[in-house]
Amino acid sequence: MKIAYIFRGLPGSGKSSVAAGLTSPDNIFSTDKFFLDSDGVYRFDRTKLVKNHAKNQKHFREACEAGDFPLVVDNTNMQRWEMEPYIQAAEENGYKVIEVIIEEPSNPKHQEECAARNTHGVSLEIIQKMAARFER
Repeated sequence: MKIAYIFRGLPGSGKSSVAAGLTSPDNIFSTDKFFLDSDGVYRFDRTKLVKNHAKNQKHFREACEAGDFPLVVDNTNMQRWEMEPYIQAAEENGYKVIEVIIEEPSNPKHQEECAARNTHGVSLEIIQKMAARFER
């Protein structure tokens, strides 16, 4: 059975660590990869966010069309619409889609842990705003 996991969680919640244990790096689709410079340093640029999400979705669709599995979408996916392109591509190609909430975003202690632990320097204030946007 072809499976596509759609991860949901705050920055620093452990999504990437869990993904690494499920599949090969080639089958993990994270928009963060498109913010790495030629030296492998993460450099977030808000002006490139829409374009980089589109690139990630395109690569995910290509993997679905090739029949690779299991696939993991390793993005925060705080709102349902953010997952829709991935769900659609997976279902169109015969995948069972499994939504995985890494940890409940509304937990204040979890938010503090994520702020301390995330590798991209996302502040507690931003993490709290993201958690407030979380849609079941």
